[in-house]
Amino acid sequence: MRLSLGLFSFCLLVQGCAHQVKLTNAKAVSETHSFLEPGQELKSLGFVSGELCLKNNQAFLGSNFSSLIASVQRNSRADIITDAAFYRKKNCLILRGVGQKIIK
Repeated sequence: MRLSLGLFSFCLLVQGCAHQVKLTNAKAVSETHSFLEPGQELKSLGFVSGELCLKNNQAFLGSNFSSLIASVQRNSRADIITDAAFYRKKNCLILRGVGQKIIK
């Protein structure tokens, strides 16, 4: 019984450390484009993701979201990120979505 309780406590501790919380979803995000011009289409680049980790006492602000979006766009060469989901895991902000390239 003692071993089971200890193992259960350890599992809870490990899960607590690995736990992430979904903050919000967005159909599309971009730091470089606010809309598509008539006739423009999107080409999927596939799954993209990134994270921005802050110091322990820093608050998550709008500028952190903007920095993360810009970083993921730069690294994936995406113009727009669709089906974007933002998560928080400890002191990290995580973005997952689908990278899209604008084609004319």
